[in-house]
Amino acid sequence: MRTIDILVSAGSDVQKESAIAEHLICSLAAEFDLPVSISYSNRLRGAKEDAAVEPKDPEDESTPVVRPFFWDCPALESDDSPEPDQTQYDLVICLLWSRFTSVPVEKCVLPNGRPPWSATNNEIDSILGQSQRTSEVRRFRVYRNRATPDSLLEPKEDREEMCRQWDAVQDFFAKWEKDNEIQFRECCQEFLDLEEFANLFRQHFRNFLVEQLERRIETEKATLKNRFRGLNPFRGLNFFDFEHAAFYYGRTRAIGEVLDALKRQVAAKKSLVLVLGPSGSGKTSLLRAGVLPLLTQGGTPVGNGPWSRLITRPGVGDPIDTLAAALVARFALAALQDAATPDDSLSLASRLKKDPENAASQVAEMLGKRKMRLALVVDQLEELFFGVSPVLQRKYVTALCALARCEGIYVIAALRSEFYAHYQRFPELVNLTSGGGRYELQLPAEREIANMIRLPAEAAGLRFERDSETGRSLDDFLLKAAMNSSDPLPLLEHVLSRLYNRQLDRKDGLLLWSDYCELGRFKNALAQHAEFVFLALNRDEQRVFKLVVRQLLVPRAGKENVLIRRPVPYHDLVSSPEFNHRQSAAARGVIDCLTNEGLLSADTDSKHCRLISVPQEVLLNNWPRLWRSLSEDQHFFAMRDRLDESKALAQSRGAK
Repeated sequence: MRTIDILVSAGSDVQKESAIAEHLICSLAAEFDLPVSISYSNRLRGAKEDAAVEPKDPEDESTPVVRPFFWDCPALESDDSPEPDQTQYDLVICLLWSRFTSVPVEKCVLPNGRPPWSATNNEIDSILGQSQRTSEVRRFRVYRNRATPDSLLEPKEDREEMCRQWDAVQDFFAKWEKDNEIQFRECCQEFLDLEEFANLFRQHFRNFLVEQLERRIETEKATLKNRFRGLNPFRGLNFFDFEHAAFYYGRTRAIGEVLDALKRQVAAKKSLVLVLGPSGSGKTSLLRAGVLPLLTQGGTPVGNGPWSRLITRPGVGDPIDTLAAALVARFALAALQDAATPDDSLSLASRLKKDPENAASQVAEMLGKRKMRLALVVDQLEELFFGVSPVLQRKYVTALCALARCEGIYVIAALRSEFYAHYQRFPELVNLTSGGGRYELQLPAEREIANMIRLPAEAAGLRFERDSETGRSLDDFLLKAAMNSSDPLPLLEHVLSRLYNRQLDRKDGLLLWSDYCELGRFKNALAQHAEFVFLALNRDEQRVFKLVVRQLLVPRAGKENVLIRRPVPYHDLVSSPEFNHRQSAAARGVIDCLTNEGLLSADTDSKHCRLISVPQEVLLNNWPRLWRSLSEDQHFFAMRDRLDESKALAQSRGAK
């Protein structure tokens, strides 16, 4: 079995970079349809085999296996494991920032016969000495973070040790600059933030894989494969989820900042981070496809695994029932599921309502027995603040805070900025996120939007057409249009997804200028698509269309002309009491058509209930026919508000 062996060495201060490197190695290997087998020096992280590729014959030389070994230096401080032999690897990667590794180096000797400053010092000096003899500097990469670290550490001894380490690193690099080591400067790359690091690492590692594979292609006359070819890397109006992480680019800096906020909260024993942002800013995608994959793979500043993940939304039915059902669900807590019956979920919900501290402690105890950590994402937290009684709101908040105070449970909640005033009505929540637990997601910078456009396309083997007359590339034009838009992300993803669908018939992987113009360009593509889909509905479906969509929207309090989306069970949409059999059939047709076209989203909750929702509010502003009809008629909403109030009152009585 042919292998591509990689050593990644990282200290305790570059764990985010290490996690990003692991994610990119796996994504790029999959891009070239290569299986991956990961091992770690840290025994808590175990090993990972690539489940996406069937096991190959050990004698099969046709498909090499990418085998990264992560030398997790902090885990080796009390270990007798020897330093890896760099000569056994096709690529050696060293990640550095403010300190060298603290592995004992008494037995290490540099080529000049002197002892090294540290294990990293020995690693770099050794590989450079070998590279000078073999002229293979390209086998070695040093990625150095040049940002100034935070020196406000307590106690004083820790701060002094950090300063000593920082000075040692500066002296080490100054030595090479003074000695004018050309080889070292060729292999050392510097960066100031995680987005820049991810860009550098991805390009270098991609080039490395291409070089490795081209050697095989030359000898075997093979062709480069791409596991992602034939997959749409763009999500349209829908969010990126956990399984779309390989196509999620442009938010690496924000991912690192959320992880840093969570680390601070964990140190303060209040593991709750609130992510704020306006509608369409990408909060859901950030948490599901960005933060969760890095957090749960272990090796991040928050801690090593094994991890479980759980995503819940409070917007359908009793939010505590929904949370309890999610906690019991198999994908989140297998230990609870082992003894679970349908009544167990209700039992946990009841305990969370009546004695939340004790119930949360029981969940934490169950996790502790399995030595497991739980990442709990509460998406669309604003749904708690409409359609839910004040009594249930307070009980839900109390239960959530109780979970966040438990060891081994890490809570990250996403909330639309305009609902922060509702959040502030709960002092318990505000206190938990004070002192660094609140993160405000900003619109992406130009280079981040560029990555959102180009890197998923590259991963899926797509190309952007360049105009033969003007020389303008379509991706450059899309970037400029997005930078000038007030809703750049949903509109950008929508037009990119539509461009991808246009090339499917040609199967040429080329995103064309002509398709872009026919779709309505950046500004009008969504409105044109929405109107086209509506006109394609039959007469019965058009008649029931307004009644279906109205169920999915709620007026924002105090602003009658501002509508906010809410999830509704599929069964409730098609079985409305005001529908006859023919109208129910038409409602099913509307929902299926709009879902297939990406104008409605379908999700499944912890109770396996299919939820339908409007994916983005920006759709309403780009659907003039719908917007006018809904804005002009408030009678329906007034009736439904009274119905919601009666339901909320019944829920609060039941909660008591």
